Amino acid sequence: MKAKFAGRTLAAIAIGAAGWGATSTVYAQSKLIIIPSLQCPLGCGGVEYNVPLANMMARAGSKVSLAPQETPGYMYNIRYMDKNYAKAKLTTFGTEDMVLQFAPHGGKGLLKDSLPEPVKNKFKFLWGIAATAQGRFFVTFDPKIKTVADMKGKKVSLGLLTQSDWGLSGRIVLDTYGLNEKNTKISYVTPDVLTNQLINGTADVVTSAILGDPGTGKWATGGPLIKIGAASQASGKKLHYISVDQQAMDKINKKYGTTHFTATLAAGTLPSQDAPVTIGLNRAYQAVTTEFPEDVAYELTKATITHGPALKSEGGFWNFWSPEGMTAGLNECNTHPGAVRAMKEAKIWELRTKSGPEAKIPGC
Repeated sequence: MKAKFAGRTLAAIAIGAAGWGATSTVYAQSKLIIIPSLQCPLGCGGVEYNVPLANMMARAGSKVSLAPQETPGYMYNIRYMDKNYAKAKLTTFGTEDMVLQFAPHGGKGLLKDSLPEPVKNKFKFLWGIAATAQGRFFVTFDPKIKTVADMKGKKVSLGLLTQSDWGLSGRIVLDTYGLNEKNTKISYVTPDVLTNQLINGTADVVTSAILGDPGTGKWATGGPLIKIGAASQASGKKLHYISVDQQAMDKINKKYGTTHFTATLAAGTLPSQDAPVTIGLNRAYQAVTTEFPEDVAYELTKATITHGPALKSEGGFWNFWSPEGMTAGLNECNTHPGAVRAMKEAKIWELRTKSGPEAKIPGC
């Protein structure tokens, strides 16, 4: 199945490859540049985020187009991009700062199932998508489970280990609190499956989806959590949110060189939330190889800046878009030069320090 997916990707790359070299190129050389955009399983948000952008670009007559593609997850993406670095130089991919931070540690400890070997190549961000909390907070209908420690011995469902935040991140967070497969019944399934497991009672605790921007204080509830909230209202079963703390994030940061942080959301921010909840966060990004053409990076980033406000007004996964969130964590080293140029021209580059720490990645 993975080989078949890779074949479709390379075929799509070939469509857009003609006329593009490693340096600036005029658009007259190609009618339309189609850029594959590797994302994650349907339901995790990546495809749902990219499709509206691609549609908006097409309606505007853009000479560059995104072709969002479902993949097994962000851990799959980084491995595919690393192994096919030269062939994938005209591909964008969904990732997170922590994925690139975890990359050199591949093959070790808890990372071994997700990254069997270290990632050797370097990558650059195009723009920030959102701060994400999947794997770094939990929900339950059991009133006795109030903390992560209370989850010990329970049936806990996380995302697949090919998913960086839903699966691997949740696994690392639980391990930080002393929970693992030896003392807790941990399952790794897709977002849709774990959501249904909580609703039908075959799981006691699950992680779920929150996206947003701590700089603006705007948060969007992902589809799985909306579904859980609706089930809570329909059944009358109270939904309980389980926080993580900054100390746990600090331990992970020290061990892996990551830049996790936390935010506390006031009651009422999320479905059926009647008390504050502290969530762990890192950031999701659109990324590319260092060989990605500068003109294409510029056009894609410019299109995102241009269409962001209109997409935001349509809601969905763009509800939390902002210039602050788009630039959050970026710097001159971790960001592709074409994207930096587009953000500086739009005068949003200076907003990049308003939503938390810079994303430290290998090579920077």
